[in-house]
Amino acid sequence: MMIKNLDDDSMSLCPVLLRPGRLGKEPLVQVLECYYDISYQDRSDGLFCGTGIYDDNLPAHNSLHVTDFDFSSVTAGDKVQVISGI
Repeated sequence: MMIKNLDDDSMSLCPVLLRPGRLGKEPLVQVLECYYDISYQDRSDGLFCGTGIYDDNLPAHNSLHVTDFDFSSVTAGDKVQVISGI
C-alpha cells in the first residue's frame, strides 16, 4: 500500500520517509529500490509476484535509476569532519 501511495501524482516529488530507530528503515528502502530501480527489471517477477503491488502494475515500476547513499559512517562534528565522512 505504501508504494501505491508514493506513486500517486499528488505526492511530493521528494518524499521524506521517517521511521524511528530499529523499525525497519533499511528493509523498507531495499523494497523501494527493488520496486523502482530499472536494474531490477529482470528480477521483478520473482520479487513481487503474488503481491498486490505487482498486480497494480504502476507506471513507475522498474523505470527509475536509483542512487543509494550510505551515511552510516558520517559522525557529527565540525564541518571538515562531516564533509570528509561523506
